[in-house]
Formats: sequence, C-alpha cells, structure tokens
Amino acid sequence: MTESEQRTSGGPDDLMDVKEAAEYVGGVSHHTFYKWASAGQVPCERRGRRLFFTRRGLDAWRKAQQHGGH
Repeated sequence: MTESEQRTSGGPDDLMDVKEAAEYVGGVSHHTFYKWASAGQVPCERRGRRLFFTRRGLDAWRKAQQHGGH
C-alpha cells in the first residue's frame, strides 16, 4: 500500500500528517501539536523530516492524557 493510499483509507493504523492529527485530536493548533510531537510528547513516526501519526496511537495518547499521563 502506498503512503497516499494508507493515508486515505481511514483505518486505525493509517497515517495522518500534523494538520490532520491536530484536527483529529481537536482543540489544538497544528503548530502546537508539531511542537509536542517533536518533543516526544505525542506518539509519531518520522519519515525523513516529516511527522506522521496513527489514529490508534493518538487514541491511546488521548486516553493516557485523560488518566493523568504525559
């Protein structure tokens, strides 16, 4: 599966870029979300200089945040 196909099919392991991930999480700008991810506060995958996120990873991160995780 190509990166483009993986990003558009909507499954839990599909990749999102920073803007898409910030929108998915909601309530945060993509600039802030990028800073968090670059600092290792949000689970992401780096491909070259770009950061990518999965719904599965973001859902787990949000759940941890709700339970006092960092």
